[in-house]
Amino acid sequence: MADLTQAASAITVNEDRILFVRSKRTREKWAFPGGKREEGENVQSTAKRETKEEVGLDIELTHDLGKYVIAYPFGGFEIRCFAAVSRKADLKLDDDEILEARWATIEEGRKLDLTTTARDALEKFASLPDSSPLAGED
Repeated sequence: MADLTQAASAITVNEDRILFVRSKRTREKWAFPGGKREEGENVQSTAKRETKEEVGLDIELTHDLGKYVIAYPFGGFEIRCFAAVSRKADLKLDDDEILEARWATIEEGRKLDLTTTARDALEKFASLPDSSPLAGED
């Protein structure tokens, strides 16, 4: 199998809601803002940059939710997902990448048609010892 492309995403929380997006890449499926790591960039910076580019939010990372792999015979992605907080909820969508975005509770998010990796990351986020996204360290 070919090498996996490194990528990062962020489950972004504002108050009691999580940001979900449908991108041109995921089409009908919902996921979280994210994308490919650029050369010389660490995955934490990737998650912050991609969230800013895709939805216009500055975020603070709070938890590392682990790595999720999407593998294809020709390659794939290793996505590092983080939990994050945004002090603002107003979105500025990148129309070249994002089809739709919405803020939702965990329960509402579970009812969305999520990508497999987004569903796995959401469940990991939901299982954090303290449901507050501010608990823990980077």
